[in-house]
Amino acid sequence: MGVRSKGFNPEEITAPIDGDKHDGTIQWAMKKTKGFGWMVVSGWKGCGCPLSRFNGYIKGRWNFLMMIEAVGHASDKERNAK
Repeated sequence: MGVRSKGFNPEEITAPIDGDKHDGTIQWAMKKTKGFGWMVVSGWKGCGCPLSRFNGYIKGRWNFLMMIEAVGHASDKERNAK
């Protein structure tokens, strides 16, 4: 989809604000918020939420496992493209 996965570390998401450290790609990651759960985040350091439903947090074990699988596949695709 033309978006780079940063896995489970939203602190690695860069944006044009980072200057030379930003590689020009749109990036996303999984972020856990204590007391709420997991959320797909985008934007500088994970400040936005592009894939939200209702309140945006992934609920339930099945949905969480599917997100782990998606993160894994996204990372594999990036490694194979290099």
